[in-house]
Amino acid sequence: MLAPTTRAPRWTSQRRVLELHLSELHKCGDLDRLKQIQAQVYKSHLHRDPFVVPKLVSAYSLCGRLPGALSAFHQVPSPNTLLYNTLIRACAHGSRSRSLAFDAFFDMRRSEVFPDNFTYPFLLKACLGPSALSQVEMVHAHVVKLGFLCDIFVPNALIDAYSKNGGLGLVAAKKMFDGMPERDTVSWNTVIAGLVRAGDVKEARQMFDRMPERDTVTWNTLLDAHAKAGEMDEAFELFERMPERNVVSWSPVSATARRREGIRPDGVTFLGVLCACTHVGFIEEARKYFASMERDYGIVPQIEHYGCMIDLLGRGGLLKEAFDLTKSMPWEPNAIIWGSLLGACRVHNNVEFAEEAVNELIKVEPSDAGNYAILSNIYAAAGGGMGTGAQKPAGSSWIELGDVVHEFTVGDRTHPESDRIFMMLDRIGEHLKKAGYFPRAYS
Repeated sequence: MLAPTTRAPRWTSQRRVLELHLSELHKCGDLDRLKQIQAQVYKSHLHRDPFVVPKLVSAYSLCGRLPGALSAFHQVPSPNTLLYNTLIRACAHGSRSRSLAFDAFFDMRRSEVFPDNFTYPFLLKACLGPSALSQVEMVHAHVVKLGFLCDIFVPNALIDAYSKNGGLGLVAAKKMFDGMPERDTVSWNTVIAGLVRAGDVKEARQMFDRMPERDTVTWNTLLDAHAKAGEMDEAFELFERMPERNVVSWSPVSATARRREGIRPDGVTFLGVLCACTHVGFIEEARKYFASMERDYGIVPQIEHYGCMIDLLGRGGLLKEAFDLTKSMPWEPNAIIWGSLLGACRVHNNVEFAEEAVNELIKVEPSDAGNYAILSNIYAAAGGGMGTGAQKPAGSSWIELGDVVHEFTVGDRTHPESDRIFMMLDRIGEHLKKAGYFPRAYS
């Protein structure tokens, strides 16, 4: 005889269904559906559940709707570590909300909610901009105080954050790396990537040679660094030594090696190869790769591939070939391609082709005053002139306060609070002068 079936409480079933929906939301990016699910959450009285709400916060973040994430967060009277971590992560991903990540962290500490080994790596993602290094140092101090340096996940995140902040940051990253009692492959890869970003390929190679174990990421990072530095011999030497290769590994090296190994490249691979050729000026090699795409692999070159070739030919002074290739494209050239050609014409002082490029740019971007200015300079050099009536747009800046965006344009008095704004600017100017600062005036 079968035992009677025990049914789960209704609220448990509802919660499981909702969690399933929330976990799948990021795959569709459907904001309307998210709002429907949130309505079900409220109806089911789960809008204060500290394990359901993090999924709402993540879903709103993935849809690019941080206000919705904040609204969901504030429904929970006593957020736990998971919910705080989710909010910090959501805020750190937005270019205009990174300061909110720190606000959430400080609120977390005031609420006496203890962080975990995920809190700090999420918070470190928000350390970008002019004050980034001091922010990383502040997070580092918290990590030391609360004893999270013993979890290798956290110091690895600190090394990554330090290494993205220029010379002083890289020094701090290396110091931290040297002081680690234990290191894993991620630790080594992070320092090497930081050295590569700083352009110190030599020290990156020294670190690479010291590594006890390497993965494909390590090899690819250094391989790409050598190729971008024009050190193709070193790149080929590394390539031949690689115990395992993937598509990324092939980008900086020759198509001949790819064919020998029997791995078929794709459009992204060829784009990487053409970019590398452009960087080091390998015109003949680039011609071969470009021709090989459709002939040998059946890959139709896209506008990005044409753009690389046109840029390379223009830099090399082969302007006629560059213009001919532009006109042979199956698409209308965009402003980026014409701008690349114009830059090459200016470098090589070719007025005839420059005029053609500017005329095409004017068709694509008729209101861009920069194009007219360049054409004016070309005509002036040739003894001619022009008059279009075009003006360079006034500089502007904006800030966001309380979900309202305020834009400020030079000399603009149309803002409803312009009198107060200019009064405050005058007061700030007086304080700056008292502090010894005098602005430079450019005529």
